[in-house]
Amino acid sequence: MDIFYKLTLKNIKPHSFLIIRVVLLFVFLSIILPISAIYAGNAYSSRINEKASKKWLSETIREIKNFGPEKCFNKLEPTITEVEGFYQQSYRLNESGCIFFENGDWIYLVSNSSHNNSGVGDITLAMDNHNRFFKNEGHVCGGIIHFMTNQRTEIKSARQFFELFVSDTDSKAWQKL
Repeated sequence: MDIFYKLTLKNIKPHSFLIIRVVLLFVFLSIILPISAIYAGNAYSSRINEKASKKWLSETIREIKNFGPEKCFNKLEPTITEVEGFYQQSYRLNESGCIFFENGDWIYLVSNSSHNNSGVGDITLAMDNHNRFFKNEGHVCGGIIHFMTNQRTEIKSARQFFELFVSDTDSKAWQKL
């Protein structure tokens, strides 16, 4: 009987409630975080409808074929991060934007997020100044995707961009359509 009496609420010290809360929070997070990481990581891929994805690509290609650099209202600039031996160049795309290069090349990019349209999936479509189309299936989160490279070279052309840059969360490369 003494053991049960010691476990009643009136005998628990106030700091014990804090310990109990921390333990419960730890248990909760250890269950929820792995589940949410799987969901965000690309659980949407099982919901992708190949027909809807192809339709989005063909409609978007049709829409952007008439794009010219004078119509660009969102010019993307590279961000360079260099810390203790780590080097990275990246571009942050929020739904659509353009990249202009030193040699006169340009790229127009448009993305679809599986969070907004799960049937289509994560796709970024790009068109260069020669009307060549490329796609990247890296994870787009709420319309935002970063493309990055660790190469220590100045990117001077669209060709270099498509060869060197990958999506930052899952390292997916560009594919020529």
